[in-house]
Amino acid sequence: MIQVKSVEIKRFRGIREGIVRGFADVNLLVGRNNSGKSTVVEAIHRSAYSLDANAADPLGRSVQVWLAARGESQTHPPELWYTLDQTESVDIAVVVGKPELDKDERITLAMRLEGNRLIVDPQFRYRGTVGLRHDEVTQFFTRASVFRPEDARNSNIERALWQKIIGPRQDKALTAACNTIFGQKAESYTLLPDGKLWLLFPDYSVPVDSQGEGHRAALRCLILLTVLRRTMLIAEEVECHQHPGSLTEFAAAICKLAKEQEVQLFLPTHSAGCVRAFLAASKAAGTESAVFHLKLNNGVLDPTRLDAETAETLLDTGVDVRFLDLYG
Repeated sequence: MIQVKSVEIKRFRGIREGIVRGFADVNLLVGRNNSGKSTVVEAIHRSAYSLDANAADPLGRSVQVWLAARGESQTHPPELWYTLDQTESVDIAVVVGKPELDKDERITLAMRLEGNRLIVDPQFRYRGTVGLRHDEVTQFFTRASVFRPEDARNSNIERALWQKIIGPRQDKALTAACNTIFGQKAESYTLLPDGKLWLLFPDYSVPVDSQGEGHRAALRCLILLTVLRRTMLIAEEVECHQHPGSLTEFAAAICKLAKEQEVQLFLPTHSAGCVRAFLAASKAAGTESAVFHLKLNNGVLDPTRLDAETAETLLDTGVDVRFLDLYG
């Protein structure tokens, strides 16, 4: 399984400089507002899609998800540059590799202005001695996708992806997962010719969009994850819309499916419950997880990495890993 191992960022959005190392299968990013959580995952995602200008995720999107989230109209707006200073380049270096191989690949993305012309320059640099195919890395990056809180209402997800779900009858696993998460007894989901997804119970049926946002968010996130393979999924505030009870089962379904699909997860969150749920779910799924506490000081990113055991121990002793900066 190819994974992102680290990212180094210089002069990108609010980060003047910083390196985050030691990414795992499941990565929980915590910290205060404006601590760099979204910036880190956006930097990784932008580097991924710099490798192929025509690449898109299963929903036909690339970096447009960040433009929509931030209300920006340009693909490379001035706001990408630290303090909007475009006299120096933005530099992002993402190291990817396989845990079992003594080799990795460094993808460097530079964005700079030469006169009035924007130059976007992605480069590869190989290190090590054991094979890591170039096409594997490119496919890993250019299949990556993002799920954001507003995607709970994004019915384009099922319209675009349902055929890929229903063909191999992966709808059965989705139904079983949502039955477990929400304690329901549905028989299946079906997409009608008008493009609306319905939830079928033994005695009646209802449109999915008549259900609560927790159900819609979980289902659509699982639909997207089901069609991903050997890539990464960034899910911002994945706990959004979920009751604490459903969050535990939702995290279990996400981590189990991510392992099956060989998908690396990046989960920026403000929720201690989300951290606990995904640490437990990752352990149950047999995958490695880590918590990254991020702090920004005058543009310098200061990350602290906690392995799953350390994070769980701290949480059990009353230390809130979201506020590690308060503990010195």
